[in-house]
Parts: sequence; structure tokens; C-alpha cells
Amino acid sequence: HEFEVLNSMLPHMMLYFEQNQDSLLSRFFGAYALTVGGQTLRIICMSNVLKRPAERIYDLKGTTEDRWVDPKKGGVLKDKNFTYTMLFDFDLRKDILQVICDDSDFLDSVGVMDYS
Repeated sequence: HEFEVLNSMLPHMMLYFEQNQDSLLSRFFGAYALTVGGQTLRIICMSNVLKRPAERIYDLKGTTEDRWVDPKKGGVLKDKNFTYTMLFDFDLRKDILQVICDDSDFLDSVGVMDYS
């Protein structure tokens, strides 16, 4: 199902990215389907929005239910593991919030509710 959704929204994403170069949405490089022995594997290649390698990786969902993992085991951390306060100057905060709002409005316009 994700392949079909991605395929239908790609033309809209291309236009959106041309007009919103600061978007934090991932850029897609390709979507592939490989069928071997009757089994189909679907692969989506996409960019990383980070400018450098991540020291820690979080899967943030905006909820606290079942959202903590033991950080000693390594791997992806969750909402309750994120204990930092992020402070930005006023203009940067305003710009980041605008990009997030614009990205959210775009995703809503193409009917995507859960983008992760």
C-alpha cells in the first residue's frame, strides 16, 4: 500500500520541494520491487535530513505509552528516552516551526496522516 501512496504523491512532492527547499521531509531517490521465488521485497531509498552522522537515533511518536527502551542495549531510542530541552533563538524557532507547519500542511493536502 505504501508504494501506491508514494507513487501517487511523488509528482506533488517534486513541486513542493521546488517551492520549499528548506523542507524537512525526506527526499526519495527511488522505489524498487524485487521478486525472487514468488516473494516480493519492496525497497524505498531516501535521503537523510541530517547534515552529519547522528550520535543517537530516536523514534519519536508524541506519546509516552510503551515509549522507553534500555539505552545500554544500543539501537533506536524512544520518546521517554529523550530528556533534552532544545533551545533556539527566536528567529530560528520561528523558521523551524514554519517549515514544520508547511510540511504538515503539504502532507495533509496529499492525504498522508502518518509519515514516519
